[in-house]
Amino acid sequence: MSARKFPILLAHAALTACATMAGTNQIVSLDSHPRGVEVLDEKGRSLGRTPVFARIEREPEHVWTLRRSARRRPEPFVLSCSYRPVASMLANGTVALLGVSGGPLGMGLTYGAALGLDLWTGAAFDCPQQVLLPPDSASLPEPATQTCPKYVIAPPAHDDEQASVRMADLWWESQHMREPCATRVPQQDSQPVFRRLGATHDAPLRVKAWKRRQWGELGWRTQATHLVVLEEVPQTHPLQVHVMLYDLHTGQGQAGARQTLDLDGDGAAAHATLRRWIGRHVTLLPDSFAFSPSVRRFFFAGRGGWQVLGDAQAPSWLPGIVGNWTMTSVKHPGTYAPWDLSLQLGPELIAAWDDQILTLGRQPKDPNPQKAAVTLVHAGVLYGATGTLHTPAGAFSLRAGGGGALTWHWRDGAFVDWDGSLYLVGAAAWTIFVSENLFLRFEAASYATRRDHVVAPDYALSHWNEVKLAFGWYVPEWRSALRRLF
Repeated sequence: MSARKFPILLAHAALTACATMAGTNQIVSLDSHPRGVEVLDEKGRSLGRTPVFARIEREPEHVWTLRRSARRRPEPFVLSCSYRPVASMLANGTVALLGVSGGPLGMGLTYGAALGLDLWTGAAFDCPQQVLLPPDSASLPEPATQTCPKYVIAPPAHDDEQASVRMADLWWESQHMREPCATRVPQQDSQPVFRRLGATHDAPLRVKAWKRRQWGELGWRTQATHLVVLEEVPQTHPLQVHVMLYDLHTGQGQAGARQTLDLDGDGAAAHATLRRWIGRHVTLLPDSFAFSPSVRRFFFAGRGGWQVLGDAQAPSWLPGIVGNWTMTSVKHPGTYAPWDLSLQLGPELIAAWDDQILTLGRQPKDPNPQKAAVTLVHAGVLYGATGTLHTPAGAFSLRAGGGGALTWHWRDGAFVDWDGSLYLVGAAAWTIFVSENLFLRFEAASYATRRDHVVAPDYALSHWNEVKLAFGWYVPEWRSALRRLF
């Protein structure tokens, strides 16, 4: 092997860090019958008393200790985990393709190192997500330690976030549950978890679409044992709700009695229905702030006998860094509720700065064309309808609307004029959330006006297309706080 190839192969080997994309830890549900068994790991640390959710390392097997009561001898318990050949080999095969520039040796080195790293870190193994501990082998088993249920209440669907919070509080205060030691996960602790799961007061929780890992994530993050889902009964006043209670460890649900919740100021039934529809589908103020560097294609038309022979983006990086800010309303993809179709009416605030160089001539092949360095600054408010299809790969949306905007116009560094106009916009976008609040959005849009509002003696702008990649921050609390003013 030549010395020149060694750094390349070393770089390919470094790519194997991607091999552990599946993670070296996982969440498991530990349960027993009867409940109340304490589980200790290999180092003697307590994982909790059943039922409990624990985050464990991925390994071929775990040897735990079960402690049923103070008078019983601790019992060993072996949890066997399985090797995931397909998932590990396919994932690492993708990583190995990155080593194609190193030839067969580079690909083989990358692939072998990635597989070895998976085995060494445990990422290649998958432990059961539900672990039911063996029953007590004694002929007269002692009663297990009493367990106290802990309830987490999903945000009830309602147009007003404060009313949704009030519904959950009223249900809890109604003392529907009779367990003397039952507790509830505080609202301020559970709300961020549900938002992470794609559930808010205007995006109801969809339990039927959940997989086992979603149950585990909710249980581990809140340490709750039961989930409460309140569903509003339409056309009822005072408000009535259906109640469903779910055991987070088994996933089994039980219907509770219908209950009446008296929300002060809920209004007449017809008015409440209209207000509910507006609240769920109409966004009065943006809830996201994004930096969206754009590639724009302006369409200029010649005036006064001049023709636009060509155009090019000015070689300036400053507009792309300083300008192109967007405030928009983004529908959370609902990571755990795929294949959901929604309609939303909402605003978009735009701020953009772009430079363009035009080539103008009196004829198609003018031997003495002139150049015009055009700078445009846009600021405006658009409002429209957005249809969104949520999928496991992100949210795909189509948007159509209009609004007003101001445009400032410079030519060759000299200020020309400013003007306002009405805009029409059509756009298609793909949005993916990389964390609870941070999202990436790829959008292609076309803007047009009914009249030329950027006008010079020899050219005028009528419409433009743009492609942008937005890096955004989703702040639903900010939107909700501002909506209370309206």
